[in-house]
Amino acid sequence: MPSSELKGSAELRHLLAAHRPARNSDGYPESVRRQAVAWSCPLREAGHGWTTLSQAIGVSRHTLRIWCTAASTSVAAGPWLPVTMADGPAIEERRPVLVTPSGFRVENLDAASLLRILRELA
Repeated sequence: MPSSELKGSAELRHLLAAHRPARNSDGYPESVRRQAVAWSCPLREAGHGWTTLSQAIGVSRHTLRIWCTAASTSVAAGPWLPVTMADGPAIEERRPVLVTPSGFRVENLDAASLLRILRELA
């Protein structure tokens, strides 16, 4: 399908043209970028190339790719997976670790035993 025949591209092209920033550093409004992404991503997944899509709406290939990539990796879209907690033993109690200046390391002692060792070392 030629880029001029992509459904909705003419409307989006006009919207982008109406909101084109005076300076590149100003960027397009977020709402306009979201509309461009919402139009582009399904077409991209259907096999259309970045060049075809970007020419259809009048932005650079690089700009459109960045917008779509940022949208797919946003926290809202989330790379998160569902997590379930299994029943099991409670998380182990954290205990202090004693490391002497000479590098001697003592672990897994209760507070009373650790204090006794510290007193004897002092």
